[in-house]
Amino acid sequence: MMRLFLHLFFAFFILALTAQNINKVTIAQRQYCDTIPFEYVNGKIIILVKIAGEDKRFILDTGAPLLISDVLQAKMRNKEVGKIKVKDITGKTNEEQLVAIDHFQIGHLDFQNTIGTVFNKDKSGPLVCYNIDGLIGSSVLNTSCIHIDADKKILILTDNIANLHREQDFRISIKLDAATRPFMSFDFGDNSSLDVLFDSGSSKCLLLSMEGYTQLSKNKKGILLNKGYGSVSSGLYGAGNAGNEFRVLVPALNFGHSTITGVIATASESKKKSSIGLGLADYGSITIDYRNKFFYFGSKSEKQLFKEASFFGFLPQYAENTFKVGVVYENTEASEKGLKPGYRILKLNDYDLSELTMTTVCEALFAYFSGQPKIILTYVTESGESKTIELENKKI
Repeated sequence: MMRLFLHLFFAFFILALTAQNINKVTIAQRQYCDTIPFEYVNGKIIILVKIAGEDKRFILDTGAPLLISDVLQAKMRNKEVGKIKVKDITGKTNEEQLVAIDHFQIGHLDFQNTIGTVFNKDKSGPLVCYNIDGLIGSSVLNTSCIHIDADKKILILTDNIANLHREQDFRISIKLDAATRPFMSFDFGDNSSLDVLFDSGSSKCLLLSMEGYTQLSKNKKGILLNKGYGSVSSGLYGAGNAGNEFRVLVPALNFGHSTITGVIATASESKKKSSIGLGLADYGSITIDYRNKFFYFGSKSEKQLFKEASFFGFLPQYAENTFKVGVVYENTEASEKGLKPGYRILKLNDYDLSELTMTTVCEALFAYFSGQPKIILTYVTESGESKTIELENKKI
């Protein structure tokens, strides 16, 4: 949940499509190429979408369909056209409302006749901190080419890849699944390849399923650094189940003639698909050509060293209005000092987390500890004893 500790995945997986085509979209303009500024907040791209006559904040999430909040739906009163079963990252499912959205605008582009899924904003947990009303996903991007430049904080949408001049970039084919999410077969070297989703809703660089980790480890393309147990995922429908959580060294990500070395990834039993997230944008520009089914990466330089956030031997979890110790890794200072999954966190440095309000949740969410050599953690054990420990930032 906090930027450097908790991996919160707000991911949706369609379980059963109705007769409605959720991937339907019409863009009024032809031969378009529009540059759209965005906010870059905690590894999330937030763009303004003009909908119901007002500018609303949406997260760009290629791992999701189009979603709108129930608050926005109450104002728009879009016509319900069906129901759909949705699974969140924790594996929990629920039936959600599908609505027909006649029109909305991104930049100068008019999107028409789309289908959106409605979600409960009050139950979206820390997404409330981003003050958003929805997610712009692959279901409305699938007829365009999108270019992401995190340094310039611009997004370019066009119907012609030639407008983007990406000829010198690394290029790889993608396949679109039933929800038009972009997957690619990524080569890690020595005949080690994985099907990975490009998920702009994730702030991480590389996230592995346990199956993906197992495949990479056979050729030493995934080296186990720390084994942990617990739960860090928190989805739309609650906290995820506890399981194995590994910290893994991937020696290199190769993009043609450019390389990112020393990549630290996580491997989780709660993750069913491996993915590359928006953390990759720290190392170069990203382009997805949905129309011709290609992924492009324009590296900043031929060789870059991966920059890991802080590692204190544990990851917290926010669920059910409580901060807990989510995962503790073996052979770390946190483990040696007795920290265990499930312990309730009372204080983290100067942040009092004993009685949470949405304000304190958001303050903790956006807290930035990467420059800190140490943290001070106060927690409650299963016996009700309060303890305070100091942990050092220790990477590889």
